[in-house]
Amino acid sequence: SQTVTDYQPIYRRNICNFMPSIRFAPEQFLTFQDHSVLGRRLSGPVESVDFTLFFVAKAYTSVGSSPWPVFTALDGETGWSYQVQVVIEQRAGVANSFEPRWKVQFGKYSEKTDGIDPTNFHIVTVIKRGRLVRLFVDGCSNGKPDAEFVVEDEGRANITYSLFGMDANGSKYFDGEIAEFLAYSSALQEGQTTSIGKYLARRYVLPWSWKEPTEQGILDEFERHRAAQTHPKRFAQLAASGDGGAKVAKSHRTPLDEIKALIASLEAPEEALQAMERIAQLAADPKVQEAIIGEDPWDALFAYLESKQTPVKSRAVRAIYSLVKGNDDAHAEVMGRDGLFLLLKAAEPPWRVGLDK
Repeated sequence: SQTVTDYQPIYRRNICNFMPSIRFAPEQFLTFQDHSVLGRRLSGPVESVDFTLFFVAKAYTSVGSSPWPVFTALDGETGWSYQVQVVIEQRAGVANSFEPRWKVQFGKYSEKTDGIDPTNFHIVTVIKRGRLVRLFVDGCSNGKPDAEFVVEDEGRANITYSLFGMDANGSKYFDGEIAEFLAYSSALQEGQTTSIGKYLARRYVLPWSWKEPTEQGILDEFERHRAAQTHPKRFAQLAASGDGGAKVAKSHRTPLDEIKALIASLEAPEEALQAMERIAQLAADPKVQEAIIGEDPWDALFAYLESKQTPVKSRAVRAIYSLVKGNDDAHAEVMGRDGLFLLLKAAEPPWRVGLDK
């Protein structure tokens, strides 16, 4: 919303493939209401909250100065923020290489693209999965993100302001167009990302291709470094034995503190959907599955299993199934709670419910 006329961006027609766009210029911005649904979905433990953002946007970089903020999600109490920007910066180590770039910044950590001109319309995708943040422009044609980094901050971000066209300090403004914005409260899987990207590409006649990135070298390196600091003797033993720290990275990829944070998030309805989805993902690793079960998530999961909201029930079913799969103790726990009956009831098709009525 923007109630002050002088600060309102301009709605324009026939901008990109005859589709409308919102034109931003300095001192023009939009803001979501305080504590909006978007803000709640972006809130949570910095190290574990997941989300995906899509922008169809371009910058002019002719008015104002770098950085030009496209989107800012701000914790008004601590000042911590997620930001997507257009900047004019020099390529690292290359003199006289100033050029416009897309940039994503979470807290004090950031990364920017190289060789992509943001003064043309692009489909910009930001995916945050745990600590790993990746930015893609017009999809992912070579299996690598256009920018990525690891968020090393700890703690919780309570997003109170969602701003389009203004930065966290209220001193910088966007000079450009935003034709479409989509937000999802999870790190979308390959098929989901591709479907949305293709939809936007068709709608705006923009390029899009997607080859799922598989390497997580930057995250593995972070985990190895943290493992070396947390368990220096164990890390040294593995390195000396020729394992090179790879086992340390694997064993610490989903640390106990993240698991505890997920279990705590189950108690907050606005965070539970993300927490249950993350539990279902992590439980694919038997060791992590055992650690989650050890934190006793059952009361919360079974409470959500009886929810009247289908998305909540479906996430609870997935989370419980991921914990039961291949684990006899979890299977016994579920059966002891009349779990089979509740699972079948949760999965009952709408037409059957209608017949019973």
